[in-house]
Amino acid sequence: MGSDVWIRWGAGALLMWACVGCVKDTATLARGADASQETPVVTLLPPGNRPEYRFRGLDGRDVSSDASMGRVSLLAFLATFDLASQAQARFLAGIERHHRPTTKCSAVVIEQVENGPLVAAFVETLGLGYPVAHVTPEALAMTSLGSRTVPTVLAFDTGGNLVWESEGLATEEAIEQVLRVVERDSQTVGK
Repeated sequence: MGSDVWIRWGAGALLMWACVGCVKDTATLARGADASQETPVVTLLPPGNRPEYRFRGLDGRDVSSDASMGRVSLLAFLATFDLASQAQARFLAGIERHHRPTTKCSAVVIEQVENGPLVAAFVETLGLGYPVAHVTPEALAMTSLGSRTVPTVLAFDTGGNLVWESEGLATEEAIEQVLRVVERDSQTVGK
């Protein structure tokens, strides 16, 4: 076998091992949480920030501000080497499953060009069904999104306005709370 096959196999095995570990830790944390704790209040960003971006996803679908118009959308910034990014990708997959078609999920994996096979293995191993683009840090910095840390999740309302940003791992529960507030506010504005 060629060295490329071994690299892909090894990367896939490493990602699978890391994701299984992340899911177990997350489940343990969720079971150990005190149910009497108050739900944190979700604070949305002021309106008027509508960044425009367009990237080609690995599967040919667009990861763009235009592709998400008319729906609440989430955009995650990830990296293949970061365990928190792997967990974030899985959390976003859960949101995508439970909120389709009202919520559009997509991701940008920030890696150098030569890491293309690793990015493809990341998406395939995690079984991500939403569009994922591979973008270099330099290309991302030239967009209105600017440079980003990983993981970061951005939430946009139905008009494409940036309404929420989370740097660091955002749990599926935290994202669910944000979606409820954004959907509620979108309905209020439409009345």
